[in-house]
Order: sequence, then C-alpha cells, then structure tokens
Amino acid sequence: MAENSFFITAPCNNIYESKIPIDTDSATALCFEVTIDGKKLFMKQLRDEFLHIEDYHILFRKEYELGHNISHPNIVNYEYFHEDEDSCYLLMEYIAGETLDCFIASHPDYFSSQKNLSRFSIQLLSALKCLHENHVVYSDLKPQNIMLSQVNNDVVLIDLGFCFADAYANTAGTTKEFSAPEQRKNGTLETTTDIYCFGKVLEFLNKNLPSHLPKKYRSIMAKCLRERQADRWQCVDEILAKINNNPNAWVKWLMGFMVVVTPLVGYIVWQKSSETALISKDIVSVNYINYSNFNKEDKTCEAIGEDSLKRQTIYIRDHIVYQGEEYKVTSIAHSAFKDHKHLKTVHIPDGIKNIGNDAFSGCDSILIINIPNSVTTIGDLAFYSCKGVTELILSQNLKEIPTSGFVATKISRLNIPEGVEVIKLDAFALCPDIKAITLPSTVKHLERGVFYNCLSLEKIELPASLERADEYLFFGCESLKDIYIHATKPPQALALHRNPSQITLHVPHGSAEKYRNAPYWQDMNIVED
Repeated sequence: MAENSFFITAPCNNIYESKIPIDTDSATALCFEVTIDGKKLFMKQLRDEFLHIEDYHILFRKEYELGHNISHPNIVNYEYFHEDEDSCYLLMEYIAGETLDCFIASHPDYFSSQKNLSRFSIQLLSALKCLHENHVVYSDLKPQNIMLSQVNNDVVLIDLGFCFADAYANTAGTTKEFSAPEQRKNGTLETTTDIYCFGKVLEFLNKNLPSHLPKKYRSIMAKCLRERQADRWQCVDEILAKINNNPNAWVKWLMGFMVVVTPLVGYIVWQKSSETALISKDIVSVNYINYSNFNKEDKTCEAIGEDSLKRQTIYIRDHIVYQGEEYKVTSIAHSAFKDHKHLKTVHIPDGIKNIGNDAFSGCDSILIINIPNSVTTIGDLAFYSCKGVTELILSQNLKEIPTSGFVATKISRLNIPEGVEVIKLDAFALCPDIKAITLPSTVKHLERGVFYNCLSLEKIELPASLERADEYLFFGCESLKDIYIHATKPPQALALHRNPSQITLHVPHGSAEKYRNAPYWQDMNIVED
C-alpha cells in the first residue's frame, strides 16, 4: 500500500495491538499497518531526522486539515493526528488493495473491459470533482496515488500531502513524469492541472494495457493533454458527460431555438434597457454557493447562500464571472447561511467587506470563525448561537462588534482587535467558557450585557479609553473576582454585576477616592494598584 494522508485532534490511546512496517519509497515518512481496538489503520509517521523541521509538520497538518473536512467514498478517510516533541504521525483508513501500477501488473486484462474502464474513470473523476468543489487541487495525480480496493476494485485516492489549497499555497508538490506543463514551468495550479494529470493516467493505461484504449478514451486523453490550459477540458463534469455519452441532440435543438428566440430576446432587452437597474438580481451558483446582487457599476456582488444546506465545508469565492465579466464578492447577505446545521468549516475570503445580519446564526456545528481583515462591518446576530465555535479570529479593521454577534459560542479566549470603539448589546453573552478577554486601548463603550453569563470569567482589564459601561455588563459572571481598570476618571456606569461586593476593583494610583464616589463602581471593593 502506498503512503496515505490524514489528521485529527482527538485523543488516541497509542496502544497498538500490532504494528507492521509497510515498504514505501517515501524519503520523509515511515508507513505501518497498525491495529487499535481490533481495527486496522494505516499509519504515516514522520521520520525522526525530520521531527525538528517545522516545514514537514506543516505538511502533515495540511494533509489532515484538508482530508478531515472532505468526505467522499473515493477519497481515503482521515481518522487521527498526533504531534509532540517525540513523534508526528497520521492515522487513516486502511485500504486493502493495490495501487494502480501494481494492479495493472496483476490484472492485465481488467481494463480491456470498457465497463471496468468507465467505472474506474468515473470514480476517479468524482474524487477530483469533490476536491475541486472544496477549492483543492490534487496536484500529484499518478498511478502510485490511486488504489483499487480488494473488495469491488473501487478507486480510492490516497495521499493528500502534495495537494494545493489557498491556506497552504507553498506546500503543493507533484511528480515530474505526471505533472502538467504549467506546474513544471511556473508552479501554476488550477483545476485544469488535475485534468492534465488525469490525461497522463489514461496515457499510462494506454501504454500498459494489452491493447490501446477505446477511441473515445483516447480522444478524452488527447484533449486532457493539450499544452494550453484553455484548450483542455475546463472541468471534470465535461469529461464525465463525454464518458456517460450524454446525448447532444438537445444542443442542436437549443441552437435552432436560439436562432428563433434571440431576435425576440434582443428586442425585449432593448425595450427594457431604460428600466434596467444598476443591480441585477440574477443568481449564479458556483460549487453550490449562490451569488447575486451584481452591481454593474462597481462590479461587485454578494454571496447569498448555499443550495442544499447539507455541506460541511463551504468556500466562498473572492470573485465570480457573470455575463462574461468578473465581479468581486464583497459581502455576505443577510441570513445567507442561517441555520445551516451541517456546516463545520467556512472559508471567508479576503475581499469580503460586509457580513450581513443573521448571516451564520444558528450554524451550531461551525468550529472556527476566521474573519479576514478586509471585513469592516458585521451585522447584528451574524454568528448568533454558533454553539460549536471554539476559536474566534476577528478582523483588524472593525469599529464595532455587533449586537448579539457572537452569543453562545464555546470560545475560551477573546481578543478584541485595536480600533474597536463600541461593543454592542449582548455581543458575547452566554459564552460560558470564556476565561481570558483582551480589550483594545480604543474601546469607549461597552453596551448592556456584553459579557452576560460568561460563567468562567475570573478577571478582566478595562482600558483607559473606556467612557461608558452599561447595565448587566457582567451579570451572571459568578466567577468574576477582579476588574482592573486603567481610566483615572470613572467611566459612566449602570448596574454592572449582580453581586458587586464580591469584586475587587483595581484602579490607578491616586484615583481610588473618585471611584468610591462614583455610582455603581462604589459598590465594589476598591484598591489602588
């Protein structure tokens, strides 16, 4: 079995009932068949000599993060990742079978059946399509990375270590013999790069089978292998349509229909042109994400939602082609992904400026919220009740944190970036795991109930810039014992805590008397630091 890929952050008992080495040509990894709790798994372990080189750890992390979020019957399943000073390894589904190069040697007549050839091609293309829909280019498609299972001879694409994704742009790789011209020339990677590599796989079959591939597959191969990317098949669906022999009679019908209809459409467009608004309400769907509100003047549009609300991972595009022109995606619409219960990972691209009201509210399976620095405004309740979120990264260019924006998350550390001046009503209420909060030196106003019922909060620092703290700010924060405030003049305040006498208020030197005479602050135990 060739080397594989995977990564997870879950506990592992590390007790192997058996651990059998597997021969591999990898210079950086050792591979094993391991048995844990009666289950066979494949282990890919970083060699000791590379343990202290961070770049190799990044490759393993990338392999896990990509594989963990992609689920497809023809892509290996990733189950566990472990990393410490002494070891770094991946555990993944064990595939009993052979890589394509070995399979051909032991089954020389298998692909002589066009049924088997079609089944193999469709399964492999289906795996590539899934990767492309998740904005991943496989990059290293070759016979050694394609397995055929012992049961049913199903395709399983293995080893995501050399895949390309935007977040890991510098860790892609390839094998020269199967690489595309643009990979060898300047490292360019697109979906058409994988299509070229699929053509190389067909070429490999054509050279190693007792007879040549059928004419249809040689035709597909030839178009895949064209030098210019623009001359190849442009997406996997085009090849699948060719393999499946989709009838093209409708094309001829459509052409005839257009001959009749186009003049009429042109007349209607001409008649309505004076009524056409700058903003088109047409909807364009790319990788299951819908985009609309195309502004023809400034060439912008917004993401408005996902077709099925069943996908676990979504990648919002940074630009969309509409009517032959490129539009920047600059906003996420109100309620765009509201109550998307399956959504675990969302990629918000740099370039998004606005996130609408309720955009992701009720998405209680999301794990991480990473808001790029291009975002300047976030709508009310944008991430309300995202109960699975454990990490929040905010844009550095926000002025306000919205009303009820991040209610009921599971974040434990909160870092509000510099520049934020107002944190609005209930912004981080009902976040029971928050233990550490960093507020910026720019914040002026903490509105009502911002940290209501943050049960784990024990202490907090309030900056010198603070001018006003509203009622119920720390109500329900029963673990809160110490507030450190840097303002020499007491900010305007209302009832901040249900039991203010349990809190020690640490104030700047020389300002204790002012706080002892200030409404609501005076109810705390005031000490000068």
